[in-house]
Amino acid sequence: MSTEAGSAQGGTSAVASQGSAVPADDAITIDQIDWTVQEEVIDGDRCVGSSYVNNSDYPIVSIGIEFTQLEDVTDEQRSVFDGMYAEDSDYIPPVDADELYIDAENQHYTAPGDEVDPWTCELSYSLNALTMEQYELMEPNMAHIRYVGSDGNIYSEYHDFLNDTYELDEGETEETIESDTWPTSDLAGMMPQMEAATIAVEHDDEESFEVLAYGVTEDDFNSYIEQCREAGFDTVEDESSMNCTLRNADGYAIDITYYRAYDYFYSEILPPEV
Repeated sequence: MSTEAGSAQGGTSAVASQGSAVPADDAITIDQIDWTVQEEVIDGDRCVGSSYVNNSDYPIVSIGIEFTQLEDVTDEQRSVFDGMYAEDSDYIPPVDADELYIDAENQHYTAPGDEVDPWTCELSYSLNALTMEQYELMEPNMAHIRYVGSDGNIYSEYHDFLNDTYELDEGETEETIESDTWPTSDLAGMMPQMEAATIAVEHDDEESFEVLAYGVTEDDFNSYIEQCREAGFDTVEDESSMNCTLRNADGYAIDITYYRAYDYFYSEILPPEV
């Protein structure tokens, strides 16, 4: 149905900086996001999933849409929520049925013009999967869009469906780097530089260096593990299909985790334990 983000290794690095101007509150308008919610099969399970086509001018890191119940929903219609709690469970819901809402979040990275794979929608407070009958009692309330601005940084924009307004949350801005401006701290210098659609440094000091690579694939993840091994981190302390911890002869450790649902991997390097 959709296209995954292309391979990042050997491709472009972070979005080239075109100045440091803060984008407008409505740099991306909701009509530029062709989103859908429908029944899907994800990882072999039938569920309700959300997907979208990015018709904006910016790469999108994630989109989350909150749905709340329509004003005229009746108690009889809410009977579709009666089976939302697992049988023989001690779980006590914290809200009444009329307060239930839906989170439709899709954190697949998508370039302008691309469509992303669907991801599962969730019914709040429920122990069971959302159904289309439940979704049809809802309307979109608030959208949260995280995107890469023209300066290469990641911005958070909110759209209020009910009032048709936009707000840019400058407090949630995430600074990014380009692969050719890799940090020069001691720990960062030991970690192999990476290529990705967007790279964000989470932490950089004497105790750790943490970085996120957005818009990557599982092949990129495996390729980066090999780069780390070639850089001398050749002792495997822990390894799975989505995580790998490597240590070098001096005791420094690199931990790499791939998040397939989000199209990014996280990497951290730590000094030897004292």
